[in-house]
Amino acid sequence: MSALRSCCFTGYRPEKFPFPLKPGHPLYNAFENKLTDAIFTLASDGFVRFYSGAAQGFDLLAAELVLLGRSSHRLPIQLYCAVPFRGQADSWAPAWKKRYDAVLAQADHVEFLSDGYFQGCYQRRNRFMVDNSQTVLTYFDGKPGGRSEERR
Repeated sequence: MSALRSCCFTGYRPEKFPFPLKPGHPLYNAFENKLTDAIFTLASDGFVRFYSGAAQGFDLLAAELVLLGRSSHRLPIQLYCAVPFRGQADSWAPAWKKRYDAVLAQADHVEFLSDGYFQGCYQRRNRFMVDNSQTVLTYFDGKPGGRSEERR
């Protein structure tokens, strides 16, 4: 029996995208279509488990598309959320918090890596996902992303 093939996601937060994250915007639609195609291609290549860090932006968008592929297209894939700490979304805008809650509720597994925030918790989450994946799917347009340590 072969090992389960896994992929993790990483990418920009909403403010780093060079276009608005709104369905209907031509650049957003093109991005979403390419991300959907990439997820479906990975699934057809035998990738079953998809890890999301459940952060605002790319992480949640990718997680939502995994859930869509699983439900609407009956892809045999799983969504695992690696959340850096309990309460990660407590200070988020309501729209992102609602998306976060919906993704976690539909995920096959949610792993809270810490009970609370600590310096380095995001790096710990990233290491966990990479250590459990054979490939990484990202959105990167050449501009710097992330920070040395994200803030809650």
